[in-house]
Amino acid sequence: MSVFKSGNKASDGVGVEFQVVSTDLPSKKMKAHVLFNPGSKLANQFGELKYNLTAVTSTQTISFGKGDQMPLKDITIPFILGNARDYPFDEYVAAYYMGIKKDNDTDFLPLRTQFDGTLFSINLSTEILDQKAIEEMGGQPNMYVVRVDVSRTRFVIFYAVAVSVGMWLIAFASAAMAFQATLRGREVSPNMVTFGATILFAFPTLRETLPGIPQIGCLVDMMGFFWPMGIVALATCVLSYDYVLRWSPLSKLEDLNSSLETVVTVEKPH
Repeated sequence: MSVFKSGNKASDGVGVEFQVVSTDLPSKKMKAHVLFNPGSKLANQFGELKYNLTAVTSTQTISFGKGDQMPLKDITIPFILGNARDYPFDEYVAAYYMGIKKDNDTDFLPLRTQFDGTLFSINLSTEILDQKAIEEMGGQPNMYVVRVDVSRTRFVIFYAVAVSVGMWLIAFASAAMAFQATLRGREVSPNMVTFGATILFAFPTLRETLPGIPQIGCLVDMMGFFWPMGIVALATCVLSYDYVLRWSPLSKLEDLNSSLETVVTVEKPH
């Protein structure tokens, strides 16, 4: 996305390209590389400046000396809206303004602005406000404001919902086994007990596979982590107690006698 100020030639101003390289959504900030490309009236063929330039941004002021080149700069852009607790449906908004002055001039130079960024699991949508809107907000001519909207990709949302549904299904299966063992007299095997214990350790690991998930306590945890974990833990406790309470030395002796009778029956000659 590029914006050119109407009525100004490219040689009169500075080209500014923003390239987003990373985002830290829980901390509500993103990092970008900024590349400056001064026009021919501001720099020679080697990119050395003919004047002292100052870039005024929403987070810092950057000075470029006469005779120097305008190197690549790393900047941090804060988000003004958004909350990681809404993951995976969280959305963020950032607004970043920039203007470049020459020497001690009070007016800003024309800018050619471009904003790009391609990150896995993140959607970036940018809008550069027009001059009329900026001046209505109290800005000066040739000052540009870039609005950035960030959200999760459809894949991330689908995967988070699928994992939540999977956790609920496993929790229902564990609850069904506990119900059958307690009220229907189903025999509890050691595998049924270890199944629940294994799931309790597997759920947190499965949660960590969600791309960009924040700390525990976000929306996806309410949808499909806390409740399934609680159901599986309760079902495992029920199965464990049922397995322990049904066992007795007499039943163990009966199982041994049954095994001996089977061996004798098999080895008895015809």
